[in-house]
Amino acid sequence: MPLLKPLGLFIDEDRNQTEDTTIRTISTDGSRCPVLVVPYDEERAIAEATAVVVISDDTANRSLNQ
Repeated sequence: MPLLKPLGLFIDEDRNQTEDTTIRTISTDGSRCPVLVVPYDEERAIAEATAVVVISDDTANRSLNQ
């Protein structure tokens, strides 16, 4: 990742390629500051946000029809 080098950030490719699903550091020990990976389930977040919209819309429609 050459664009990070001017910032003093260096990625350890082995740390970056692991299948670990926890929050982890992927920068080298020589980086100016740590670079972390924070796994996030985007599909679940989208599904939950969609459910909130659908449920609130359904509730609003029932209120209007009463």
